[in-house]
Amino acid sequence: MDFRLMVEGAKLGFVTGARGIVPDAVTTWFLPQVVGLPTALDWCAVCTPPANCSTQLTASPGRSPRTSPPVFAALTRRILWRIAGMDHPMHAHRFDSAAIAAMGRLADAAEGVEPFLQKRRPEWRLSPRRDLPAGLPWPEEPEFDLPG
Repeated sequence: MDFRLMVEGAKLGFVTGARGIVPDAVTTWFLPQVVGLPTALDWCAVCTPPANCSTQLTASPGRSPRTSPPVFAALTRRILWRIAGMDHPMHAHRFDSAAIAAMGRLADAAEGVEPFLQKRRPEWRLSPRRDLPAGLPWPEEPEFDLPG
């Protein structure tokens, strides 16, 4: 599918990432269907697409394109990869809802909102190695069987 902005000067942003919240509205299933998994990974984990992308989307002036908290970026990448093979968006909806609730309880979610209101850069404190939310309903992976 060819993805083009139809309105001159229109802007597209995934601001949930900059606030420490995983993508909502089943973005993890639909976005890769529209722009491809590599572009979806980039747009969601970085929050703003690169300035040279084909749709000519750019980051806001004076804003670093890598504003996502590390835990958010790691969880979003895992969700996108796991959801990529699912056959229906309801799988993503169930997982997105659980992940949004879990991420909303972490300190980096508050740190995403407060700096925005205070017009300052966020200070992310959580680490993907120790602070990823536990108990999320990850899709079951098939058991590995050796051939023969």
